[in-house]
Amino acid sequence: MGIQQTKLIPYNCQLTYDEAREKIINGSLSANTIPVEKYLKGVDTYLQYAIKKNDEKFVDYLLRNSVDINFNSKNCHPAIYLAVEKNDKKLVKKLLDANADINLQSQYEGPFPVCEQFTPLQLAVKLNHYEIIELLISYGADINACCSIIEEYQYMGHPSFVIYRNAILPNTMHHFTPLHIAVNNEDEEIVDLLIENKADVNNSPKYNFVSCLHATSKTPLGIAIKKKNLTLVKKLITAGADVNISSWNDYWTPLHLAAELDASEIALLLINNGANVNAVSNISLGYCTTTPLRIAIKNNHLEMVKLLVKNGALVNFQVNDFLPPILCSIFTFVRSREMIDYLLESGADMNFDWRSEKSTFLHYVASMNDGDLMPFLLTHKYVIDINTVTSKKESVLHKAVQCIYESNSIHLLNAGIDINLVDINGNTAHDIAYESDQYSYKSIIERHVVKLTAAGIYVSDKNLQTVEGAKYDNLREECLDIVALMKKTKIVGSDVTYYQLLYSHRNKLARILKYLDVDHHEFFFYANYFSKFTRYSEILWYRKIMIKQRILLLKEAEKFLDEVMSDVGLPDTLLRNITDYLSNRELYILVNILLSLSYIIAKQVPFICSYLFSEDERELDGKETHILFFLLFVIMIRTRKSGSVTMIHYLSTSFVYTKITNLILWFYADIRMGILFAVIFIFCALILPEPTYQGPQNITFIRGANGLEEELNRDTRIVWVVAFYTAWNPACNTFAPIYSQLSAEYALENLRFGKIDIGRFPDAGLKYHVSDASTSKQLPTIILFKNGKEVDRRPYADKNGKLVKFLFSLDNMKAAFDLNNIYKFCKTNPLKKKEKKSIKAE
Repeated sequence: MGIQQTKLIPYNCQLTYDEAREKIINGSLSANTIPVEKYLKGVDTYLQYAIKKNDEKFVDYLLRNSVDINFNSKNCHPAIYLAVEKNDKKLVKKLLDANADINLQSQYEGPFPVCEQFTPLQLAVKLNHYEIIELLISYGADINACCSIIEEYQYMGHPSFVIYRNAILPNTMHHFTPLHIAVNNEDEEIVDLLIENKADVNNSPKYNFVSCLHATSKTPLGIAIKKKNLTLVKKLITAGADVNISSWNDYWTPLHLAAELDASEIALLLINNGANVNAVSNISLGYCTTTPLRIAIKNNHLEMVKLLVKNGALVNFQVNDFLPPILCSIFTFVRSREMIDYLLESGADMNFDWRSEKSTFLHYVASMNDGDLMPFLLTHKYVIDINTVTSKKESVLHKAVQCIYESNSIHLLNAGIDINLVDINGNTAHDIAYESDQYSYKSIIERHVVKLTAAGIYVSDKNLQTVEGAKYDNLREECLDIVALMKKTKIVGSDVTYYQLLYSHRNKLARILKYLDVDHHEFFFYANYFSKFTRYSEILWYRKIMIKQRILLLKEAEKFLDEVMSDVGLPDTLLRNITDYLSNRELYILVNILLSLSYIIAKQVPFICSYLFSEDERELDGKETHILFFLLFVIMIRTRKSGSVTMIHYLSTSFVYTKITNLILWFYADIRMGILFAVIFIFCALILPEPTYQGPQNITFIRGANGLEEELNRDTRIVWVVAFYTAWNPACNTFAPIYSQLSAEYALENLRFGKIDIGRFPDAGLKYHVSDASTSKQLPTIILFKNGKEVDRRPYADKNGKLVKFLFSLDNMKAAFDLNNIYKFCKTNPLKKKEKKSIKAE
């Protein structure tokens, strides 16, 4: 409510309070007189001054004689405000009975720097006057009324200036309700009282001049999280606080805030109540878009990172051109070895391709001056592809030479990087060093070439030309002598020479040396064990570490396979070769094929059949045959519906049905064998899940129809390819890696790929006529937008309204949407960035 318009009478006589009181009672001075003399400086009416003087009788007289009870000015708080401030319940009730405005907001503007303009209820909450709060609520006070604050604010070195209610800057407490204030005071009793009386637990501040970052932290739930008050957080969530409430402009959620503050108990409570652990904020950390996991990484909150990952945070989650979490740990300069180690153990992919240049984790590490990080990664048990190259064919060594970090180049050479790799222009790393006049790098690479050639390791002609002549004759002779010594010297306890350690494939060496005690054998235990081989000592050290890691991996894999397959009687050599050479996907397919065919193999292989079955049970009976034929029928129908386009997808889709069929057959044959197969089935599902797509993608995840409309209208020059999908649909899951590959291959600044989950945002499905029903044949649907309008889609309806089936393969997508020509057009017509115009300050 604004300032009252009651006609007031200014009175300039020099009167004391007692003199003025007597005149008003005698009727010679109006009760609504404004005193302005020096004795009453800053007081507007005698009612307000009487309240301050605790003059109860005079207050009663003024209320009986039509005093303006709601007078409100910039010089003093209104009468009811003063009564609440004094915690005088009797006086507050008296004023309310005299028709005082219960929701009157103070207009007081002093003293600076901060002036709070509260309603009576907000003031009572701030001052923790519980009985006054109950009284005001019983009289109908607005429990969700918003307060205003005026601040004196210094901005960018300019003199202080006054910020009024309609010009709120980010640090002002504008539009805070009584519940906000009570939570900020951490008064649980008052919070309970307000919630019981229907206070809005999801009230968000509204900023109408300068937008505010992290407005979520100014909701009641956000304030409780900032206070790290677990009890209040529980109360608010129980009362219906939205755990995924986000700021309108930055999508900052309560879980982002908890991760930033390292409030683990609160974070777990939020997650258990449905908080999205992979929520994406618009705020970026350099090259890292902000999820709760990235916030925790940035602040080096390792326990918070562990909590988020254990509860579903994706360690390889990548949005648009932003870095995955593991690179965020590098670019935010935390570079904690424990953090990186945990992310790798949790499945972080170090061999991913980022952006169109396809730079990997190791390329970026090579560009940093961190002498310990490179050897830490090169010797990590999670093997990195050291010879990976970018889209310009630049190796990690090329990058290290370009960035002039000598130690990184030395570590890469000693770790076995291929020195013969050339970039798109045909330049080796030595050529890069030569062109940039980096003579120390030239010398390092040339000396390494000499060592390789002396050991008989292949070096390209281009690199050999760099060491021609007599310059390195002495080094070459020394290296030849050391190589001869290595060929004669064997590793203690084995028949492997040190030359074989240098030259042979590490998988083969790991298989031969795996019987050595990797924790105590002197070969693995002593750091300076290779000092006698001087020139090759560091190379041998890296080889030793890599072989040790491979041995440990082999032992773990063989132990698992031996436990699972020992009863079948597979020979040791087969197990050894499997663990040596199969990738995760190949091993997944092989194990699932064995499980899928286990019953037929057991019935048809003589020595297994005779061991498991009696003589009259060694052939398939009628029921078993019917079950198997029914299985074939189910696989044929289901794989057609799932949209499998390759043999791998076909197999992956059919595995679940074949394994369930085998489970039924084993239980039908012998309940004990059925239980054993069920244990193996579950164990393999936990230890060896289906490998998911881990490659590059350049996809924008769009939030609903409004989000898509905003993206389309932001710049109509951008061509959009948008996939409408649901997370539960098999066809959508099969298509996901294909769509990711397309986005990585074709995405440009003006050709973008988006995805909308119409299961979460059904409004998008309704607007663009894509059904998300369980029987829908429209999933996935791909729509092409040009100039902000739809121009094509797959699948589409013909003129009779019948849906035309579409097979979502990589080639079909390229052909159906003419992606090659669209890419060519967008590539030759890039967006021209608008120049920013400077705004002259008034």
